[in-house]
Amino acid sequence: VVESGRNLVSFFGLFVYIGLTWLLGWNPRAVQYRPILVGLFMQFLFGYIVIRTDWGVAAIEFLSDIFIILLGYTYAGSEFVFGYLTDGQLFGRPFQLVDGGEYF
Repeated sequence: VVESGRNLVSFFGLFVYIGLTWLLGWNPRAVQYRPILVGLFMQFLFGYIVIRTDWGVAAIEFLSDIFIILLGYTYAGSEFVFGYLTDGQLFGRPFQLVDGGEYF
């Protein structure tokens, strides 16, 4: 349900992006539209599942926890390989640019 016109910005932006890639493509006449439409359908279906179903939200939260654990392993591996460069005293934490909890 569209509550305001601002909600349609990303929807129209998606079609502008597809239109620009078609327009600036090497051979726009050779574009096959079926894979594009199937990809758009899959994207909307996935978005519906993630946003509107309880089990979709639970699955994304589970994957989020897994990725946060993996990011912890990468930090531990960087600390093992680069040692003092990862503690933040010399360059300020170059090997841990973002915290995984901020995005997942």
